[in-house]
Amino acid sequence: MVLVPMLSNTPLLLDDEIKFFTINKLGQIYAVHKDNSITKFNTQGNEVMTRNLKVQGNLHSLDATNVFDILLFYKDLNTIITADNLLNQRNLINFNENDFSGTRLISAASRSFDNKIWVFDIISQRLLKVDGLGKIELQSSSLPNQTQLNDVHHIIESSPHVFLIDSFRIIKMNIYGKLLTQVKSKAPLRHAYVFSDTLFVHSKDSLYAVNSNSSELLLKSVLNKNQQWQPYQKGSLELRSDSLFLQK
Repeated sequence: MVLVPMLSNTPLLLDDEIKFFTINKLGQIYAVHKDNSITKFNTQGNEVMTRNLKVQGNLHSLDATNVFDILLFYKDLNTIITADNLLNQRNLINFNENDFSGTRLISAASRSFDNKIWVFDIISQRLLKVDGLGKIELQSSSLPNQTQLNDVHHIIESSPHVFLIDSFRIIKMNIYGKLLTQVKSKAPLRHAYVFSDTLFVHSKDSLYAVNSNSSELLLKSVLNKNQQWQPYQKGSLELRSDSLFLQK
C-alpha cells in the first residue's frame, strides 16, 4: 500500500462548488460545477474560461480525450452533446428517439480511440459504439448472459481495452466489444481514471488499481472520505468535498 504523498507546498485552491473534474492530454483541467457550468484551467491552475451550455439537465460526465471535440453526457436527458475547445455546441445526439439507433437508455458515454463514441445501453445491456449521429457501428453481446451488471456509470477506454464500471464491478472488454474479465469490489465504486496505462478507481476512502494479472483490486492509497485524488504532472489534483486543489 502506498499513501497519497503529502507535498510541502501549500496547495492552490482552484475553485469551489465542484462535483468532478477531468484532464485532457495537454494537461488542461475541466472542472464541472454543481450548477453544471464548466471552468477550464491551464497547467498553472489559471482560469482560461467558464461556460454554461444552458442545458436543462445534469452533466453526468465530460470526456476531453479529443481536445477539439469535447463529449458532454447528460444522463437524465439521455443525450450527448459535443462541443469545440471553447465549449461551443457542435452536435446533439438524443437517444430517446434516435433515427439511427432507435430508443436507447444510456447510462454512460465516452470517446473511443477512433473518435467515435462508446455508450452503454441499459435496455439491451450492451456496449455500443456509435458515430456522431448515433448510428451503431459496433455492439457487444448482451452482458447479463455473461455477468451480473448493475447500472454502468462510467466507460473508460485505454486501448486495447474498454472498462465498464458499475457499482460493484469493473468489466474489462477489448475494443471490439468482447468480454475479457471482471473485477469485483465489496464497496461501491465511483470516480475512475487511467494513469500510465493503469486503471485506478475510488471506493469510499481508498484508491485501487486494477491488477491485469488477477481478478482483484490492488489497494494503492488511503484517502479522506469521498476525496477524489489524481496525479497531475509533478503533483496532484485533489477534490475535497466540493473544493478543487492543485498541488504542485
